[in-house]
Amino acid sequence: MKKLISLMVFMLSITVIFTACSSGRSYPNLVGVVQAVEFAEQYKNPVYTITTDSNCTVKVVMKDGAVAFSWVDKWDDAALVTGGLSEFDKVKIITDYDARKVKKSSDEIIVVDAMWINEVFYADAKILADGTAVGMWDDGFNVIYQLGDGTELIRINGSSGPDNVYVGNRLSFDSFNEEAKPVVLQYYNDRGLLYDADALLEQAYQWYKKDKENFGTKYVDQSVSPSASNENIMCFLTTVTLPHTNGNMGQEIRLGEIFDIKTGNHINGFDIFNCTPEKAIDVILDQTFSDVDFNTTNIEDVDKFRAEIKAAFKPEYIVLWNESMEISFPAGSLPTEDHCYIVGIEYTDEIKAIMHPWAIPDTEW
Repeated sequence: MKKLISLMVFMLSITVIFTACSSGRSYPNLVGVVQAVEFAEQYKNPVYTITTDSNCTVKVVMKDGAVAFSWVDKWDDAALVTGGLSEFDKVKIITDYDARKVKKSSDEIIVVDAMWINEVFYADAKILADGTAVGMWDDGFNVIYQLGDGTELIRINGSSGPDNVYVGNRLSFDSFNEEAKPVVLQYYNDRGLLYDADALLEQAYQWYKKDKENFGTKYVDQSVSPSASNENIMCFLTTVTLPHTNGNMGQEIRLGEIFDIKTGNHINGFDIFNCTPEKAIDVILDQTFSDVDFNTTNIEDVDKFRAEIKAAFKPEYIVLWNESMEISFPAGSLPTEDHCYIVGIEYTDEIKAIMHPWAIPDTEW
């Protein structure tokens, strides 16, 4: 990622549970912010003075041959062993030592078998519209933006899929021909993220200022997972989770993608039908509305609602599952619906009649 800041304060953390070999039980790991790095005559590796999460000051050193690891590009694994973590870097490290054994501050040096770095903190990573500086935790995949007092505004999870997500026993990205895989990846790379991170951060900050007492961290996520397949096509569901307008609830955007399993070429959702999009939509709505008792819904004018759906219908709203077809309308796409509206349709004879045979997913994986 680009580092567009001149002064950075680095902090690192990881939350991991190790199993205590002697007892077979899990225990909380000793975690702390590095205050100083020094070398003691009796130890080959550097001694770290850290302030623990329980506000105790202790010293830790790795024994010879200890495991050292870092997910953060700024430091390689050897940095922990050589003392490459400067005392001017505020670094949070995690060790395999049982944190319950640390009751108070001590100058006694604790020898550990393993030490990890996983996350880095950038001070003043973003400057908001009113000039407020926001810091950012970054573990290389997820980021958390927070104010100077530690208040977390928003957590943005790194996007996942389509090549690293597996769902049960379903076929996956691995099912594509080798020549098709880069074509599919290029499609998703070109599409990119379906949200504006800076705008969402600013939005979260405005929610915070409006109701600080009840404010909670907002969450953003984008993932791609397999949904259906047959010998001709591979289908995916893209799910984007965004904060809702009330600040606490989340809303989902659900989009379907269909690919030729041999070439990787993207297939427009309307192209799975052997008729015009208008006729396909009418058949889908006929099948959907035939089983709905609208007296039990908040929909007063069925004809008006049907017209809204037809006007809002887009090919990317079609999500193919092996057992059924989903039509998902994002929040705001239908005038009478405040939230995401999802229609589920089984592959009835009527639905199959308007689909190309090659587009009907296998009912079993």
